[in-house]
Amino acid sequence: MQVGFYEIDISSNEGYLQTKYIVIGQKTSGEIIPEEKCRDLLDLPVVEIENIDRKEAFGGYTGFMGAGNLDFKIDTTKIIEEYILSKQGSYAYEAEKLKMLAGRKKANLELHLKDLKTEISELKQKLNNKKSDRLEELQITKQLKVLENDLRKQENDLFFDMAQVDIDTENEIKQLTEKSRFRIGQNLFFKLYFEPKIEQQEFQEETPADPLDRYRIR
Repeated sequence: MQVGFYEIDISSNEGYLQTKYIVIGQKTSGEIIPEEKCRDLLDLPVVEIENIDRKEAFGGYTGFMGAGNLDFKIDTTKIIEEYILSKQGSYAYEAEKLKMLAGRKKANLELHLKDLKTEISELKQKLNNKKSDRLEELQITKQLKVLENDLRKQENDLFFDMAQVDIDTENEIKQLTEKSRFRIGQNLFFKLYFEPKIEQQEFQEETPADPLDRYRIR
């Protein structure tokens, strides 16, 4: 069996987020060993230590070549999912902040229309007072027509601008928990190989009898 101890750094597009440490193992068949079992193995008393690099150089651990590199078997997707789940509260708060910001953007978009509507209303009142001469009335009517056309155009644009604000806000909220924005960096601390201890039977070499003994005169 092979067990590795890793340092995992979680980051996003905004920078570093968290560090965690994991233990992962595998059998020579490539089957992943559960982390709990790996920690149990690490709690075992050390009976014998060998130079791993030297043994690997002599092909002592070639049985793991078919199992694949343990470094690439860390479930980074699961790590990200667990991190997102642990931060649901803060992400919900960030989502509310984005919604409030969207509300302010919409209010700013409507502000110019409000000023335009006020100007149109004042011109209509001035036109209805009938205190202006004919030439002035024509000028007001012409100006009023231009402003009303501008208002209709801006109201139409406002509908699409507000819809775009909603779309942008929805995308920003979605990106808060989008897995693709997270990055995993891993650093291997060590790998251990576990082998069953085979007791070697002690034996004494017997001295073979001299074939000439039976012929020797004592």
